[in-house]
Amino acid sequence: MTDYKTDNQKFTGEESDSGTKEINFKIKKGKNRATFGDVKLGYGTDEKYQANANVFKLIDGKQLGIIGGTNNINLSKGFNSLPDTDTSNGDIKSDFVGANYTKGKWNETSINGNYRYSAQNRDYDKISYKETFLPDLNYITDSKSNSFSDSDSHTAGADLKFILKPKNNSSNKKVRLSNKTDFKSSSQESGGTVKSKSYYDNGDLVSDYTSNSESSSSSSEFKNEFSVTPVLNNKADYLNVSLGTDFNKSDSDSQKYSKNVLVNKGQTIIQDQINTTGSNSSDINFNAFWSKELFTNFRLMPRYMATVNTKNSEKYIYDFDERSEEYSDFNELLSSESKYVTTTLRPALKLRYQYKDFRFEVEGAFTNTYRDYKDKLVTERDFKADFEYLTYSGRIRYKDENGYKNITLQYNQNVDLPSVGQLQPLEDVSNITHIVVGNPLLKPAISHNARFQYQNNLAYNNINISGNLKAQFVQDKIINSTITDADLNKYTTYDNIDGDYSYSGNVAVSKSYFNRKTNINLNARFNASYKNSLSIQNAVEFTAKTTVLKPLFSVSYAYDSKIDVTTTYSYSKNNSVYDTDAFNDINYFVQNVDVNSNVFFLKNAFLSNRVSYRYNSSVGDEFDGDAVFWNAGLGVELWDNQATLSLVAYDMLGKNNGYRRSVTETYIQDVENKILEQYFMLNFVYKFGSFAGQKMNVKGKNRGGGGSRGGSGRN
Repeated sequence: MTDYKTDNQKFTGEESDSGTKEINFKIKKGKNRATFGDVKLGYGTDEKYQANANVFKLIDGKQLGIIGGTNNINLSKGFNSLPDTDTSNGDIKSDFVGANYTKGKWNETSINGNYRYSAQNRDYDKISYKETFLPDLNYITDSKSNSFSDSDSHTAGADLKFILKPKNNSSNKKVRLSNKTDFKSSSQESGGTVKSKSYYDNGDLVSDYTSNSESSSSSSEFKNEFSVTPVLNNKADYLNVSLGTDFNKSDSDSQKYSKNVLVNKGQTIIQDQINTTGSNSSDINFNAFWSKELFTNFRLMPRYMATVNTKNSEKYIYDFDERSEEYSDFNELLSSESKYVTTTLRPALKLRYQYKDFRFEVEGAFTNTYRDYKDKLVTERDFKADFEYLTYSGRIRYKDENGYKNITLQYNQNVDLPSVGQLQPLEDVSNITHIVVGNPLLKPAISHNARFQYQNNLAYNNINISGNLKAQFVQDKIINSTITDADLNKYTTYDNIDGDYSYSGNVAVSKSYFNRKTNINLNARFNASYKNSLSIQNAVEFTAKTTVLKPLFSVSYAYDSKIDVTTTYSYSKNNSVYDTDAFNDINYFVQNVDVNSNVFFLKNAFLSNRVSYRYNSSVGDEFDGDAVFWNAGLGVELWDNQATLSLVAYDMLGKNNGYRRSVTETYIQDVENKILEQYFMLNFVYKFGSFAGQKMNVKGKNRGGGGSRGGSGRN
């Protein structure tokens, strides 16, 4: 058992900075041969189905795997013998097939190749009720929407690593050449409708909005990264130089019709357009990193990064001409032919000193980012921006010699640069109800982050204690400044603001008791956060102070592979206080109870249950604030555990719902999503395989201390 290391740390001999352990099993030569896999089939009520097949072959370090499957129970891949109690939105059908080949370990020449095809059909329906609170205006919006998308994608990749070892076996000098290539191609057909009505809080209708849209798109991406890593001596000194390229191409055609009836003005605004877009982009990046021990336990680590991103885009929009009854009226204001170039240079220097069980690190970096945007159609969109900033960080880490206790104190900075849309001074009127204009004077937002982390694994007492504290202060935070008029049309620009900060922390304790037949696990966790958030709405600046408290407790009990039960209770208390009378303070709680159990009886039979209860005290009267979600499975193991037959009930009580509430400083929104509804399914799983000439999946004479068999979990 050793400290977990990344492949790069293993190759260079660099010390692990992880708080976890790993076990390395060595298999005798000639014994590392195996063939295994499974076939899984399920069919149920309402024509629900799932099917999955996996085959894997291992021969002395070479691995070949083939997978494939299909389902219409909202799984992107895999097979669910008994789903968890997580609400699944929409109606999703998926098909996939893939293959993977691997040869070689981290310390030898290796190759990895993979391919995957996937296709999905998605349908979503949503009903929402939203109350918006502004300093001088309150209103309510009822809306219904539905959407669909049909997509398919091809993904392939290859990862080659060549190890050049020294002729002298006593030398640690070696070189690794690595080349990683990824390719992805995808296409999609999508569309949707939206219908919404907005009212003043006295019930008067303000606007009636409808929209319909359809689009088709395709994209492709080719990525490659080549790197050279020479280990220079026996002191773990090494150099890493890499060159990466990323090329993207995308095209789309869309049609959108929207109508907004403004009751107060007696005016109807219609937007009926087709949109043709295309883009080509390239991203070239260079990285160089050197790790050098100047003297005992003191290491110098300079780094240099340079990137150049170029994107050429075309967007042509044509409005519907009622005279010709064709989309022939070219909309120059919304169309564009643009070229966007971003160049970033970042030299950095890190110093590291190891003193006994303590590690000290400081790092400084200077970043220069230059942006140049040009549009041939509308030159008012053109801008140039040059950002220069210095960032620095530091870390102190204590790690005992056995690696069971880790204590870390660190500080770092993150810089959030304004996006293209946030900088362009020209109005974007593509949405008839929401006009957006950028601010070319925006400054980057800088967040200062301090964190304390503690981890202690008392292995002899089977106790694990962990916790962390974090503080964040944001300078020049970029915010949306929105003005909503009497007709509920929105006008948004962007601004910098100071005064945003937050504190958060958590502590967790776990304790295990076990013997030959019994296993008991106790877990307790407490999370807390406080956030001071500034906003501007309708030219009024205000502050929201939000406190969240989240305790959680869980107990797991397993006995002789006959009983396996886990019970979890969590509670979340949310409180938001505003410094203005324009908004009401918010106070609500959410609680969850989850029970997962597996009971084995009559030698090979089992009963599995997944039960979840959720209650949200803030959900409005029109929606159900609590929900009970119960999934159950009754099955039997066949043929010495090589096969399993089970009957599964999804949402057995039919009480689950898709209701959710979102609460912010300016609105409260209740949403009802279309969800995967109740079904019953008969599943059959057959497993096969052999390892080192011996049959796999055969039940042993001694079941050991706890655990679960068949019929549960996702594979």
